[in-house]
Amino acid sequence: MKTFAAAITACFLAILAAPGEAGAQVQACTHKLAPITDEHLAQAVASLLRQHPELVVQTDDAPCRHARETARAIFRTVGRDHLKHLTGHEVVKLINGESYFTVERFRSAAPGELQKLAGALDDVRGRKLRSEANTVYAYFLSDDSLILMISSAAGREANAALFAEIQRGFPAPAQ
Repeated sequence: MKTFAAAITACFLAILAAPGEAGAQVQACTHKLAPITDEHLAQAVASLLRQHPELVVQTDDAPCRHARETARAIFRTVGRDHLKHLTGHEVVKLINGESYFTVERFRSAAPGELQKLAGALDDVRGRKLRSEANTVYAYFLSDDSLILMISSAAGREANAALFAEIQRGFPAPAQ
């Protein structure tokens, strides 16, 4: 019964997913935020989709609401608002078989804000995000951005490996 339910879920997610070019599927919240124009996330996701054609991109009908919900989940997880000076946000959701993961990019005007957030995320045991869903996270820093993967716990290892491939599409953080 469990595999049947998982198969139905995977079919449902595939039906909802939008086909097409990854660059068109990376969505930005531009309400009170500047668009991130360097295309690093779009190019990294496009490369990932070429290497893994079984992945499906799903659009988010409300990327700004998604950004706020993620910021609240991060606040609940680390106990502090490290995204007060947020200047940009991008998101893409990928369906990976029976699991999913989102990749979100946060840009901040405060130079140390994202580094402090990274340190706080490192301190969370089990890398579990405090949200309604059973989710885990990974992240990396690149220049003035923090790139966060939120994954369904079921696909944690496979999604983390895919996220590592996305990381290769970004410049290393400035030292």
